[in-house]
Amino acid sequence: MSRGTETPDDDSPTAAHPPAAEAPGNGTIAARLTELADLLEIADANPFRVRAYRSAARTFKGLAEPAADLLAAGRPLTELQGVGKDLAANVATLIETDTFPSLEEAREGVPPGVRTMLRLPGLGPKKVGAIYRDLGVETLEGLEAAIADGTLAGLPGFGKKTGEKILANLALVREGIARSLLARSLPIAESLADAVRAAAGTTACEPVGSVRRRAESVGDVDLSAASTEPAAAVEAFCSHPLVAEVTSRTERTARVRLTVDPGRPTEAELVVNAPEAWGAGLILGTGSKTHVAALRDWLSPAGLKLTDDGLMRDGVPVDSATEEAVYAAAGVAFVPPELREGGNGVLRVADLEHGGGLPELVTLDDLRGDLHMHTTASDGAGTVREMAAAAKARGLKYIAITDHSQRVTMANGLNAERLRAHWRAIDAANVLTPGVRILKGIECDILEDATLDLPDDVLADADWVVAVLHYGLTQPRAQIMKRLTAALESPHVDCIGHPSGRLIGKRSGADIDWDAFLDRAAATGTLLEINAAPERLDLSAEHARAAAARGIPIVVNTDAHAPSAVGAATWGVYQARRAGLTAEQVANTRDWPALKALLKDG
Repeated sequence: MSRGTETPDDDSPTAAHPPAAEAPGNGTIAARLTELADLLEIADANPFRVRAYRSAARTFKGLAEPAADLLAAGRPLTELQGVGKDLAANVATLIETDTFPSLEEAREGVPPGVRTMLRLPGLGPKKVGAIYRDLGVETLEGLEAAIADGTLAGLPGFGKKTGEKILANLALVREGIARSLLARSLPIAESLADAVRAAAGTTACEPVGSVRRRAESVGDVDLSAASTEPAAAVEAFCSHPLVAEVTSRTERTARVRLTVDPGRPTEAELVVNAPEAWGAGLILGTGSKTHVAALRDWLSPAGLKLTDDGLMRDGVPVDSATEEAVYAAAGVAFVPPELREGGNGVLRVADLEHGGGLPELVTLDDLRGDLHMHTTASDGAGTVREMAAAAKARGLKYIAITDHSQRVTMANGLNAERLRAHWRAIDAANVLTPGVRILKGIECDILEDATLDLPDDVLADADWVVAVLHYGLTQPRAQIMKRLTAALESPHVDCIGHPSGRLIGKRSGADIDWDAFLDRAAATGTLLEINAAPERLDLSAEHARAAAARGIPIVVNTDAHAPSAVGAATWGVYQARRAGLTAEQVANTRDWPALKALLKDG
């Protein structure tokens, strides 16, 4: 992505779009154009060409209608702003064939280790290019050596502190290389599963493992299938267009290497069970290992064993055609996959003999509003009315437009005068957009000195204020806590957004005293956000669970920067379910008057 001269610790305050699994969607097109621009900049290509690709990426990211639909309707992509004839041809090829020759050529020209450096916070393509061209460094190991011997510090624009920051982030990035965001893995897993479902004799097929548990990041993609013709299911799996190589194969199993873009899973595995053992296979495939081990302990007193061939008693099969049958045999209620990370704790709650049972978890359909989104007034790609229309199309009843405050200069943040004018435009848009209420909001930065980015008299006039940390995330814990406490104690701050500022697999976020932070949020009546952007999912499930236990209402927001990104709520709901949250514990399942009653001035 392009970076200005002033960059927040947040890398970019924009929200990513989940990629499509089949024909590339607008988000995928934008991501590939951005990657191409980055690689060209690393290679010191013509800057006008680099800017053209970045401009086109912004155009496609902000399209309300899929580019594929435009082509299908006979509308040339050259109608779009910043899209010339050659670029339009490249994008058309990408849509039609899922290949992008120019990008593939650029990847071949830049070593993989150099491309990986782009994941390091603070290293944009310009700096990565200098490391590669001026120092000849091509790997993360080489980068570490250049930091250790002082070579990196000798480059213009670098220094000792830059090297120290890179070293601090290397371990996190190495972990991220081995894992993919759930939003990148799930569409691929579903595409593979669809192929298996279509095979002769297949009665069911589901993604399992960390994908089914909706973990924040995923290693390999695992599938579990039920079939009377396992060889046919295996063949369908191995013949999928994404499969580059079959590394192992039996009549009932297969492991393959995938051909996918960077940042997506590279290997996948299929296990096929007999339909009568489908439930057992699904549980074993879904995991986690801790949960399966605990479930086996619960089955053991009844003389039952959970095996690859199904549920057994003294070698004789017992009904395990469904997961529900297996859990019932253990004397516990069905455990949703999102709650299967732990062991005995969830099973004790689900113990039917002692009147237990699990609460009904929140669903996407429960959400009534979205209280964090951006428009063209700051760095968004949709107008107020376009964002409202996208929300209405998804069944939402209200939204808060929360463009950036003035501190985020690279995102065209709003000062008090521009914000008030923006709110007047929102009032006008409300009249023209029946069916969805548009609230006047702001994403207000919590500044490094523990003050808020806009004066109290401005914030007091907002319908909704979400306060965030963007800059200074590496400050000491004491100062981070001072900043968060100031926001929590403000009578005008309704919610703390993406509280830690982390980026999954890239940055661990601010050093927060979580117990103190959550206690203070509860005491001040401040809501907390699960930011649904796939690279954030912040709060974590652990901290969202701890917040809900203190009675803190949680809001699941998209942080959408384009109409298409309103769909990112899916990922936030998965995170809320992993935290065990019910609809009652998620504030924006209420209508706006009921939610407003939860606020400090409600």
